[in-house]
Amino acid sequence: MSIDRIGALLDGIAAALSCPVVLDDERQRLIAHTGHDVSADGVRVASILARGATPEIRSWFEQWGILEATEPVRTPADSERQIAPRWVVPLRHQGMLLGFVSILDHGELTREDLLPALESAGAIADALYVARRAEPRVSALLQFLVLPRRAGDDELAPDVAAMYPHAGRIAVVTFAGRAAGAGSDGAADLLAAVRHACRAFPAHTALYAAIDEGVAALVPLRPDGVTGPAIRLAESVVAGTTETSDIVAGVSSGEWDAESAARAYGESIRALRISLADPSSPAISTWDRAGAFRALTLLPVAGAVDPIDPRVRALLLHPQLARTVETFLDSAGDAGATAMRLQIHRATLYQRLARVDELCALDIKRSGDDRLAAHVGLRLAALANGRHVG
Repeated sequence: MSIDRIGALLDGIAAALSCPVVLDDERQRLIAHTGHDVSADGVRVASILARGATPEIRSWFEQWGILEATEPVRTPADSERQIAPRWVVPLRHQGMLLGFVSILDHGELTREDLLPALESAGAIADALYVARRAEPRVSALLQFLVLPRRAGDDELAPDVAAMYPHAGRIAVVTFAGRAAGAGSDGAADLLAAVRHACRAFPAHTALYAAIDEGVAALVPLRPDGVTGPAIRLAESVVAGTTETSDIVAGVSSGEWDAESAARAYGESIRALRISLADPSSPAISTWDRAGAFRALTLLPVAGAVDPIDPRVRALLLHPQLARTVETFLDSAGDAGATAMRLQIHRATLYQRLARVDELCALDIKRSGDDRLAAHVGLRLAALANGRHVG
């Protein structure tokens, strides 16, 4: 059953009960809604705009037992949170919770009035289950496309075109939390957010899977390879997972197709490492705008040969001085801007740079080569200290 058919069932419920109706997944992320007036319920308006409920609102509804319910649950009004009264109908298939149909009835409908909704809820739950049942195949296909091939893989499925319907350009987006070990709830929430974002694309063209400690999504693009759709998917997921620690994303270029998806995945992993390397960096890094990091992510950060200048290694033993040098270099050597960013006097800045020269033999003020060695070394150190993904 397609999302259009689900929409028709929701419209039927809304018409039969003369009420607005909302369909959310099991983590209260919006799937579909009817076109009735929404002005009576501020939370519904916000969820439509944000594509899901905030953590606070999720907790508010969960207090009424909707996660455990097998029958409709009446939730009251809350004027402070702009929540109108409603019936929340849990959608289950063989006991598995798949989502909720919410009926905004202004407190007027009885349990007996909900019969049209209950009849359609079973069909909606079946449709959601069919989509969820396909998830292992979606995950297996994505992993086949992006991970190193094992012996026998090419014999099993040599024709990617027969496996994946989008023949044009693709991009890969990889997500992870800045902090390792977010827990099963955090991992499930991230996967649910990616699943939800992938629903915006034509059926079977956006793939997603949990890989290692992250989640990857393969996104279809237009023939020109512009990565806007992938970036918007990343923005949607990052904005919708505020309760699962600090989610970051790496977006590949749009130069690849499904046959070369492994290369796109590699780019997305390297872009992701940029955001993981620095807590102050943007949550979404794109390979097309990786700048100097584009080359640095290709260098080994550990091994028999240390790529970091030993003078920079010495600098790293003095965190305050290292941060001062990095800020100075990131500010293109502008002393005034550096002092402002560090909230220190310019004289203090010069004293610290002199101290760097004294301790580490790095003349940051005058030597372009020393500046380059320091900047490259500090960024490589940040990449090495970031979480390993992929």
